[in-house]
Amino acid sequence: MHIYEAATGQMLATILNPTPGSCFGSELASSPDYFAVSAVNSRLMDAKGRGSVTVFRWSDYKRAFSKTGDPLMGTSLAFTGNELLVGTPGATVKKGRYLVTQAGRVQRFELPKGKEGAAWYSPWLVEKGFGMKVLCDGGPAVVGSAEPFTWYPEANFQVFDGPGAAPRFMFKNGGGFRASDASLQQGLLAIASAGYVALVSPTDGAVPMESSFSVSVAANCYALDSNSNLFWLGDGKLFRADKADLGGFAWWAHASMPGSGAADPAADANGNRQPDLVDYVTDRAGMSPVSVSVSNEMLAANVNSAVPRDVCVRIEVQDFAGGWQVIGSWAGGLWLRGDLSQGVPVERTWAQPQQYRVVYTWLGREE
Repeated sequence: MHIYEAATGQMLATILNPTPGSCFGSELASSPDYFAVSAVNSRLMDAKGRGSVTVFRWSDYKRAFSKTGDPLMGTSLAFTGNELLVGTPGATVKKGRYLVTQAGRVQRFELPKGKEGAAWYSPWLVEKGFGMKVLCDGGPAVVGSAEPFTWYPEANFQVFDGPGAAPRFMFKNGGGFRASDASLQQGLLAIASAGYVALVSPTDGAVPMESSFSVSVAANCYALDSNSNLFWLGDGKLFRADKADLGGFAWWAHASMPGSGAADPAADANGNRQPDLVDYVTDRAGMSPVSVSVSNEMLAANVNSAVPRDVCVRIEVQDFAGGWQVIGSWAGGLWLRGDLSQGVPVERTWAQPQQYRVVYTWLGREE
């Protein structure tokens, strides 16, 4: 393995493979003081085949410690605090009276000498490939599971808040999303699939956002920057979008919260300083998303086509008893009840034609 100065391209050091016969450099991870290099063993069916992970100091490129284990040891690496997390998705794990092959585990080694702490395991007996991906960017650690050596594995991700904490289930997909094609940037987990990228927050209840790009997303060719932009490479082109403009209300609310890494809502339409449905519709469709008019004893309404498809718009009028009647509802670009674009006659039971209101309801799904 060679180390180069990024600015000048000058080679600074050469590190030889300490475990000949293995794939030294299979995975890399770095912290301010240390860097780790794994050597997954290519002889997976050989009982004597061993994988290894070696940690070096940046100060002198000398070895701090080295660990060996199962052939797939070091498939994924991540530094968190004063620990190195090492994923071994092919490890056989004993659960009760049973031995589960390829169940996988994540080992924890304390810096600087490599003292081993309690390993992490998946709580589900049937799940395999735990540790296929280990990610951390200063917050909770995220562990991805995917059965090794399969073409379309399920991608499951769990969050570990600390060394002794139980895992929190975060994201599961029946196929297409690959645990190996995932990254953790700007506090968001990004998982790629053909034509999709799912963004998931590990810290606030795991609000998911899946957005179709109608292009084939190249594996690991996407990135999030500090200005709330999502970039992805597909069909030979580079695309960009503001991540707050992707997905539906649940994702928008997450991206609009202070401290989430995204900009605050463009307008606090109702002045309550909370990212709610009114703000969401206003941000996506403008300051006047719904217009209502009364003329010649006819009430008419028009809805901006930019109103999000995961919001139902209701037009209600007040009756003489003080209650409210729904006279028209709109969702997904269509009037579901009472086509108010053509106008409806003002009824005698209404208190006054001017006593109307617009109500938004979230349909509870991402579009």
